[in-house]
Amino acid sequence: MSVFNPASLENLRLAVDSILSQSLTDFEFLILDDGSGPKTRRALEDLAGKDERIRLIFQKENRGLAAGLNACIRQARGEYIARMDDDDISLPDRLAVQAEFLDTHPEYGFVGCTAQILDEGRIRGRRDVPRRPGKKDFLPHSPYIHPSVMFRKSVFEQFGGYCESRHMRRCEDYEIFMRLHGMGCYGYNLQKELFCYREERASFKKRKLRYRLDELRLRRKGFAMLGLAGPGVWLQILRPLAGALVPASLLYLVKRKAIHCRRVRHGANGDYQKYSRRGTGSRDGGVCEMDPVPGAAAGNPADLFSGPGRMAHVPVRLYPFRKSPSSHRVPVSGMFPVRPAPSLLRHSQKRKPGSDFSGRHRRDPQKNPGPGGHHRAGGCAGGAGGRYVL
Repeated sequence: MSVFNPASLENLRLAVDSILSQSLTDFEFLILDDGSGPKTRRALEDLAGKDERIRLIFQKENRGLAAGLNACIRQARGEYIARMDDDDISLPDRLAVQAEFLDTHPEYGFVGCTAQILDEGRIRGRRDVPRRPGKKDFLPHSPYIHPSVMFRKSVFEQFGGYCESRHMRRCEDYEIFMRLHGMGCYGYNLQKELFCYREERASFKKRKLRYRLDELRLRRKGFAMLGLAGPGVWLQILRPLAGALVPASLLYLVKRKAIHCRRVRHGANGDYQKYSRRGTGSRDGGVCEMDPVPGAAAGNPADLFSGPGRMAHVPVRLYPFRKSPSSHRVPVSGMFPVRPAPSLLRHSQKRKPGSDFSGRHRRDPQKNPGPGGHHRAGGCAGGAGGRYVL
C-alpha cells in the first residue's frame, strides 16, 4: 500500500483494519509513506503500533504511485504480493481465496476479482470484470481492478515492475497489465466479490489534458503490442479525448450505469446474502441504490456488511445530446448513445405493475429470495514476515 496525504484518515484506518482482519494471517503488510505530511505520518505510526505485521517504509519526497509500488516490491519477502489502496476495503476472505487460487493454478501470473462499489458510505452496486481477459478486453479500459489484484512476486522479477515514467503517472496499472499480456503472462478474475472499491463523486474530476494525451499514447502503443488494429481500435485510442468533452457529472452517471447492481439482504444470524437484481446494467438505464448500512461510520470494516439494508430501484434517463427529451428514449452506453431495442421502446412508455422496463416480471425477494452467500469474519493473529505480502 502506497500512501500520500489521503483525503480521509478514517478511510485509511478502515482499509488497514480490513487487511488485519483477514482470515489468512500469515503475511507482512508493507505501507509506504510517499512523502506525506506529519499528520499522515503520525497516523501511520499509530496504526503500525497495533500490529507487528505492519512494516512502514518512508520516502522523503513524493515520487508517485508507480515508484512507491516498486519500492514495496523490492522490500517484499513473500511469494505473493497483493495490491491495496488506502481507501478501499478487502473482505475477510480475499487473501485466502486469491492465494489458494494461485497455489492451484500455476498457469496464471496474477488474480483479481469483482468488487462492490462503495460511494459515500453506501454500497451502490457491483463492478464486473471478465473471467479470463483477452486482448480485446483492453480496448475500453483495463479489464482488471488494480487494487484487487494479487501477483506472484516472480512476475515482477521476470517482466519488470511498474513504469515510473512521468507520462504514466495516471495509467501505470493499464500499462503493466497490457505489457504482461503482450509478453504472455496472463491473469484471471475470480467471479467473487472479495473487495470493496471506493468510487465517489468527488473522484470524477476533470483530468488534465496532458494526462489524457498520455493515456492516448499508451493506448496506441499498447494496442499495437497486443496486435489490435482497425478503425474501431482507433476510436478506442481516441476515447480519452472524447472524455474531455463530457462533463464530470455525466461521467459519474455513466459510470453508475456500467455497474451491475446487487440486492443485499442480511439475515438475523448476520449472514451476508446476495440477491441478483436488474440494475444500472439493464437496458432501461435504471439505477439501484442501497441505504447507508447502520454502523458503517463507527469504524469497524465488518460493520459495512452487517445490519439491515434495503434498496430502491430508480429508473434514470440520460439525454446528453438533446436540450429536451424526445419520445424515443435513448440510454447511454459507455460514452455514446445507442439505438434502443424494440422491446425497450415498447415498454418505456407504459409499464405494468410488478415488472421491470424489459417487460419481464420482477421477482419478489420475499417469496423467491434467490441464491445466497456467506462471508465469515476473520480473526487477527500476530506473526510477521509470512508467506504473503501486501
